[in-house]
Amino acid sequence: MEVKEKFKFEGIDSIMNVYEDRVEIKPKGVLGVMSGQGSETFFIKNITSVEVRECSFFNGGHIQISVHGTNEKDNKVMFGGFSNRSGMNENAIKIKSYIIKQLQNPIPVESIVNSSSDELLKLSKLKEDGVLSEEEFTLAKKKLLGI
Repeated sequence: MEVKEKFKFEGIDSIMNVYEDRVEIKPKGVLGVMSGQGSETFFIKNITSVEVRECSFFNGGHIQISVHGTNEKDNKVMFGGFSNRSGMNENAIKIKSYIIKQLQNPIPVESIVNSSSDELLKLSKLKEDGVLSEEEFTLAKKKLLGI
């Protein structure tokens, strides 16, 4: 089961996807091609602060996620430009509010564990019924467990 992002924010240098339990930042390279850097994933429960600097006519803005032990450069999405500055600022503030709300109301660990075990049981049943091969089952299980 693939989880759809709650917010997607495309900045100048990166794309930020915000999910219920995590934030992923994927750097962009020249002309939208991924740069040599890898993606960063920050679980919301580990975030210590979220900052938004709104962009103005003269300055770009950014959303910055702070997590202990991370490099400041890896957890910042820069945005701005000449079109739709107010929309970008609005979206950045919505993302910040959402993350803060999630920090105040964390997802119960039981619900994550239960949904994973339910999905594993379904996969196992599909394998038993011959719908999935051993290879397909193993691949789906690894994907579900994040291995």
